[in-house]
Amino acid sequence: MTEESEAGVDAGSMADERPRLKPFGGLENKRSYRELGPNAAAPWPEVEACLIVLFTARSGSTFLSRELEIAFEVGKMGETLNPPKVKKRALQKSIDKLKGSWFSAKAGVPGVVTGELCGFFDQYMHKTSFIRLIRKDIVAQAVSTAKAVQTSEWHVTDEPVARAAQYDAAIIANAVVKIERNVMQLREYAELTGRPCLPLIYEDFSNGDLTPALKVGDALGAPRHRSAEGIEARPVQRMGDATNEAWIARFTDEMDSPLRDRIARYVAAIEDETKS
Repeated sequence: MTEESEAGVDAGSMADERPRLKPFGGLENKRSYRELGPNAAAPWPEVEACLIVLFTARSGSTFLSRELEIAFEVGKMGETLNPPKVKKRALQKSIDKLKGSWFSAKAGVPGVVTGELCGFFDQYMHKTSFIRLIRKDIVAQAVSTAKAVQTSEWHVTDEPVARAAQYDAAIIANAVVKIERNVMQLREYAELTGRPCLPLIYEDFSNGDLTPALKVGDALGAPRHRSAEGIEARPVQRMGDATNEAWIARFTDEMDSPLRDRIARYVAAIEDETKS
């Protein structure tokens, strides 16, 4: 980061200085900058290439990254671009361990913004390819998000809080809006990079058939693990249950026309993109 950034620059100036940050709102930029703090990025280790999965919460990123790690020689695909990891220099340490081979990570909006602010993308963008992971069923994704926010149970290994999640249409509606905004922000960001980027729909591989995911990895040039030949995907560890299904049905039935239209436009946009 520049001395101006370290001294504290507003979000608008960040976007002016770094045009790839323009898709993200001032709040996202400021939050990531505040969490990152002054960061001495250099020197960056050498890598052969980078594979970055762009995702939103509850879109199957944990399952996808686990399977990509098995199928391709891309290292450990964690959220190493998030501010706490970068701040502790865990990002550079994980890159250094690869000894110049492929590096991979999954990144939501905070990870992408942090990757820009800390200099990661300045160093490696010319070697980076992106997978945009998208969950078409945005209502199911929003319900899963709303439930996880209340229980703190984001993965099957997490211990839920004592109280049970309560249905709240406003929380779900806000989650729908945020997911849509983040998906479109990440799409615009990927376009601004000018780098190879392919969409991958969660519903296309969530049944355990990893063919679509493997095709995307192959198309982006990721090297296959020889030992992964013929290995079947492990089953998706689903967080959804009867509560999720009931909430989805209720929310779908009760949502107002503007939100219904918004969701229809979102789904149509995803379908149009994946057809091309």
